[in-house]
Amino acid sequence: MIGNAHRPKFWAEELAWGTKLEKDSSVLVLSSEEDSYVASFTKAGLAALASGAFEAFTGGDQHLPQADGAFRSVFIPYAWHEFHDGSRVAVECYRVLKKDGTISILSQSHEQLRGKPLFKFFPEAVTRQISLYASIPDLTAVIGKVGFKSIETSNYSWSGNVKPSEYIDAAERKLWPELAVLTDEVRQRGIKELRDYIARRGDEPFRDDDASTLVVGKK
Repeated sequence: MIGNAHRPKFWAEELAWGTKLEKDSSVLVLSSEEDSYVASFTKAGLAALASGAFEAFTGGDQHLPQADGAFRSVFIPYAWHEFHDGSRVAVECYRVLKKDGTISILSQSHEQLRGKPLFKFFPEAVTRQISLYASIPDLTAVIGKVGFKSIETSNYSWSGNVKPSEYIDAAERKLWPELAVLTDEVRQRGIKELRDYIARRGDEPFRDDDASTLVVGKK
């Protein structure tokens, strides 16, 4: 559950600034083949800041078709948890990067996930999310093991508010993946708790910040 359609323009500018991209810099963007974010990221943001913005899906044997040292930067937005073998992906990213190239992985920490008020009503959902997302220490350990150095992590947060009724709507219509995978019994129990909450306290918004963590490693 990421706010504002992943903020493609912001992350494109952050990537360009943090990794010192130039107009002729080639960037590889990795995500799942179902994720429309890659297109919006490259078209709405990165295309104006660097050339050669590509997308790829690391399925199957997790092998990238690109040549050694082909890219200045690899960017993986909210997709690390979808790779079958993160260690293999890290090796491939290291291989296709130029000397002094960078890998940038955008994710959410376990602490950021636990802080979402939605999960107070659907605790089973946060358990599943945490099982999917590697912890930030585990993620940095994986990329460090293959040779990335000067690994830095940065936390980002934008304040936001969501009404309890909006959570109910999302749960009833299964709008968010973390809710869609729940059983009907679990989902209905959470919806009932939300309705009870509204009956007691009204449909007052929860503070629901949009939080992400960026991990950057240098070859």
